[in-house]
Amino acid sequence: MGWIDGVLKMKSVDWHRSNSLILVGPSEWARHFGRHMYFNTMLNLDDWDEEADYIVLDDFNPDINKFLPAWKCFFGGQKEFTLTDKYRGKKTVHWGKPMIWLSNEDLFKHLNLEQSEFIKKNCTVICLTNKLY
Repeated sequence: MGWIDGVLKMKSVDWHRSNSLILVGPSEWARHFGRHMYFNTMLNLDDWDEEADYIVLDDFNPDINKFLPAWKCFFGGQKEFTLTDKYRGKKTVHWGKPMIWLSNEDLFKHLNLEQSEFIKKNCTVICLTNKLY
C-alpha cells in the first residue's frame, strides 16, 4: 500500500509533517507495522509511548470535537501538543508521527466544512468494502 511505503517506512527525522490515514470499513490490518500505540474508543495517557512509530485510534466516537479535543494535533501530525485524560492533569506530549484512524462509519458525515477540509488536506482517506486479509 502506497501510504505504508510513503509514510510509515520513512524515518521520523525525514517527516516535515506526518500524514495520517483514515480507514473506513473492516480492518485489523493497522497494527502490523512496528511499534505503535493502540487506543480503542478513548485515549489512556498511562499507555502513551513516545517511542512508538505510529498511533492507531480505533472506533472513536466521530464527534471529534467532544471525544478527541486535540483532534487537529493527531490528524495534522503536530510535533508537540497537550493532552488531558479523565481525572488527570494536562500532559505535554512530543509526537509528530503518523496516525491511523479506524472506523466502520464515514467520519465525514459528522464533520463541518472546516474540519472536512483540514482532514482532506492532511490525511489519506480509504473506504474499504472488503477486509484486507
